[in-house]
Parts: sequence; structure tokens; C-alpha cells
Amino acid sequence: ENGFNKVGYSDRYTVDFVYKRLMDRTFQLWTTGTAIIITQIEIYPTGVKEFNIFLISGNKFVENLKNVMDELKALAKDKGCKYVTGNGRDGWQKPMTKNYDDLKIEYRYSLEI
Repeated sequence: ENGFNKVGYSDRYTVDFVYKRLMDRTFQLWTTGTAIIITQIEIYPTGVKEFNIFLISGNKFVENLKNVMDELKALAKDKGCKYVTGNGRDGWQKPMTKNYDDLKIEYRYSLEI
């Protein structure tokens, strides 16, 4: 739950929501020793499939992600996905730019309601 709050998901998703998606296999959970990775396959109205890295949390998670990326890419390809995607903060830009297309970082401005 701590990592969930750190990445800014606590106002959009609940831990219960993620748990239910893991139980119904909408989300997949990967462990890498000191980190966890939660993924999902998005299918868009055009039929394009995208393997989305929904959440990463733990110690040295960028390093851990790099260690399993080949396996995740192979699985995504096997499942018919066209892309592997994910969002990250500025600190991810340097280690994640090699061999990746146009790394985008999501920024969010909160509107007062």
C-alpha cells in the first residue's frame, strides 16, 4: 500500500480495486526479489493490444524492471500486443531511454473542485 500511495494512484485507484483485478486475472503480478510489478493487457476499440506496466514498487525497482523486461516483452509479443507501455517520473528517463520509443512521462495537474 505504501508504494501505491507514492506513485500517486491512491486518489484514482484503491488497493481493493487492484486486489480484485489481480484475483480476476485482469492484472498480473510479478515479483523480482525486492520489487513487484503489476501489468495488464489493454485492448483498444481498434483491436490494438497494449501490455501496460501499471505499477512498480519496491527497492531498486528500475533495476529490477530492466532485469525482467526481456521476459515481459516476450510475453507481450506472445499475447499479440503491439506495445509495452508504462508511466514514470522524471528519474526514470535516463535509465529507461535506451531502445525505447519516445519515452513519455505523464504529468497531472489537479483541478480544485
